[in-house]
Amino acid sequence: MINSPVESAQQVVDQCAVEAASYVTFESEGSLLVIGTTSEVLEILSLLNAFSVSVFCVDSYTSQEQVRLLKRVKLIEAVVNIQLSGYLGNFTVTGVANSFDLVLDLRQEADFQSTLSPIGYFQLTAIGELPRVVEQLNDLVGIFDKPKYFSYLEEKCAHSRNQIEGCRQCIDICSADAITSVAFQIVVNPYLCQGCGDCSVVCPSGAMNYQYPSRQDILNQLRSMLKAFYSAGGGQPVVVFCNAEDRSVLTSHRNDYLLFPLESLSSVGAEVWLAALAFGAGLVVLYNSEPLLASSEQVLNNELEVTRTILMGMGFSEKLLYRSEGILVQNNNADFLTIPPATFVGDNDKRAIFRLAVDHLFNYASQQPRQVKLLGNTVWGEVKAARDLCTLCFSCVSACPSGALQSGQNSPQLNFIESLCLQCNLCVSTCPEQALALSARYVYDGVGARSSRRLHEESAFHCINCQKPFATEKMMTVMKEKLSGHPMFQGEALKRLEMCEDCRIKSQFG
Repeated sequence: MINSPVESAQQVVDQCAVEAASYVTFESEGSLLVIGTTSEVLEILSLLNAFSVSVFCVDSYTSQEQVRLLKRVKLIEAVVNIQLSGYLGNFTVTGVANSFDLVLDLRQEADFQSTLSPIGYFQLTAIGELPRVVEQLNDLVGIFDKPKYFSYLEEKCAHSRNQIEGCRQCIDICSADAITSVAFQIVVNPYLCQGCGDCSVVCPSGAMNYQYPSRQDILNQLRSMLKAFYSAGGGQPVVVFCNAEDRSVLTSHRNDYLLFPLESLSSVGAEVWLAALAFGAGLVVLYNSEPLLASSEQVLNNELEVTRTILMGMGFSEKLLYRSEGILVQNNNADFLTIPPATFVGDNDKRAIFRLAVDHLFNYASQQPRQVKLLGNTVWGEVKAARDLCTLCFSCVSACPSGALQSGQNSPQLNFIESLCLQCNLCVSTCPEQALALSARYVYDGVGARSSRRLHEESAFHCINCQKPFATEKMMTVMKEKLSGHPMFQGEALKRLEMCEDCRIKSQFG
């Protein structure tokens, strides 16, 4: 029996088994901490016989209630301000020696402020929910392996340099509060991470990567899926990215939908969507049947806005890429993209893949401008230097995490390579003269974007003794103005500022 184009394509995806690169292990023996008022705790204790229960009462209790509690629980504490932290198998309360495997919180306000509570923490707001919650608690007794969803490459991170903070997009977007900054270093708690993937999409450099599956695996599967579709005689395919569980509820009236299930819809971003179009997709749909996390909505919508702007800048319809929700995948009646498929291979470098995909689309675009201005939160753009303020101190060069800003080696120059710029703001925060600013845009000219261009240049200032160049004319002027009142640089001593380091030492100490 000959498979249809869709069947051939889906068979390629289904045959690609995804294995986690590494795992995180949780161990739970059923030690349960219950937090609530005395009356609430007493009401539900009979349903918790399978657990080793400890109780924190948030109110006072009578001697009779204490007797009833002591028959069933190991610990009773009267606690008003509970500071709870941890995860399945390792929940702790400040001031309490022992830890707990699970937490059942009967208070109206949860102790955790994160949108996603840690695995093993349950907040019960209605007594009718108790049977369902107890069932979930029972399921979390034992030893469990969870995929480690992320990989982090510190050397590519743009979070900080020289104890100055730059990019913090992964911290701000994490719904599980799994990402923090400790001593200006990004730290990710794998036990709190629940695999939404938002951090991977917003990361400008690719330091934070989703690895279940990896970007490279996804791209290679996409290319193979579309190649199989065309080889079987298909035309104008619609690639539908969706959560894995949505496959069972998704329906459509079309017979050319190619479903690409993901662990999380927000685990891939613009570089994958654009690569799908470059590999031969006629349209790309981002589909979810149920509402997403607020953070994932924010990430996808911002990424969608930026990507559509880049597509429209080349004359393509914004409808080539759209979102759809509910049971039925909506059809937007857009004209299908029909260009020869790209042949580049998958790679984990998100910025390289983004450029390869855009370069391929640009070759077949009806409009081929040099650049397009971008709005919103974007990782593409340039650095502008105010030449009247810049002293070429090169603080920005030492702070730049990607090498986008470079000195002129032996010449007083500030040079810039736009394709490397992450728009992380570290250069702006570092500049002592407030001479730099970011400007969001995308330059389609790949050669131009990868080429070095001069932001600022000045004449060199030469040592008045040995004539060695060691600063710029403007820097010397600024230094003399700032230090003119300093007691070490009065009268003839002021001339020491005009000397290089070696000559200054000779002049001062003989």
